[in-house]
Amino acid sequence: MKCLMLDNFSTQIKDVFDVFICCAGFEPRSKSVLLNMPEHVTSKVIMLSYKNDKSGITSHNIEEMLSCGHNITHEVWMSDSPVQNSDILHNILSTIQDNAKVLVDITSFTRELLLIMIQMVLYKYKKIEFSFCYVPSVCYAACHLKNADMSKVWLSRGVKQVRSVLGYSGELSPVKKNVLVILPGFEEERVQAVINAFEPDMLLLGQVSKRESISDSSYLIHKTIVNNICLKNSMLETSMFDFSCKNIKYTKNKLESEILKYKDGYNIICCPMNTKLSTIAVGMTAHKYQKIQICYASPMEYNVDNYSHEFPSSYMYFFSLCEIMF
Repeated sequence: MKCLMLDNFSTQIKDVFDVFICCAGFEPRSKSVLLNMPEHVTSKVIMLSYKNDKSGITSHNIEEMLSCGHNITHEVWMSDSPVQNSDILHNILSTIQDNAKVLVDITSFTRELLLIMIQMVLYKYKKIEFSFCYVPSVCYAACHLKNADMSKVWLSRGVKQVRSVLGYSGELSPVKKNVLVILPGFEEERVQAVINAFEPDMLLLGQVSKRESISDSSYLIHKTIVNNICLKNSMLETSMFDFSCKNIKYTKNKLESEILKYKDGYNIICCPMNTKLSTIAVGMTAHKYQKIQICYASPMEYNVDNYSHEFPSSYMYFFSLCEIMF
């Protein structure tokens, strides 16, 4: 995995891709890769956007992306239907020829859609050469502001549904106890909704060290969130483990070592709620150990106006699928 400067795209990535897939969203970073990508890098761009995203910010980002000079096909996800979205994604990938080089910008994919895509790529589209890129956030939800009231800092509010992710139903037995594995980010309400939905016998709660965080500020917020979760669930048997926000293999190895302790005697349910990179690690672990169920907490609303810093990161993570395979 490489960490590359966005404004120096063509000198750092020598590959030419047959297809580039990205997703437009309300965050400025959703357009960062496409707007910095020279036209010669790809001959075809497939840009996705969410049907239920009515914000003016997203519309502006879509317009800017469509006018950037690339040959772009615009596809629209359904609002909140994983089955229909899976069909849309399958229809897109099925048009790509074997041995094609494809670059996917996962920055604005939901974790659920990212997991569905990873499962498709690993099962059905093995002959396509996939690479991925991800632009991290400089800072989330006004945390960069001086004297910010942390009680008013939020990324999402409310939870519509806690559901298993399509393709990751796992193998759950009614006679076994449940272990719930959570990789928390900053959304404490969503974490609690998952805990309440499953009422697990044991909680395995991930924590990120300062070294494995995206930034010092995100580390401090994450630490506070983890402490709050522990306090609210003090009656629940809880074990902590380390994971990384930015190193897929590190997180995958940590998950495996924890899961191997419980995979024979317990049902294992996993909920990734941190970066897209750590979410990929969860997906690849569940692909290897198919007894694991992955769940997703669908939010009522996102903080569209103030989700992340208005100036996106100047760098991105870039990696091929081969680099992170088992």
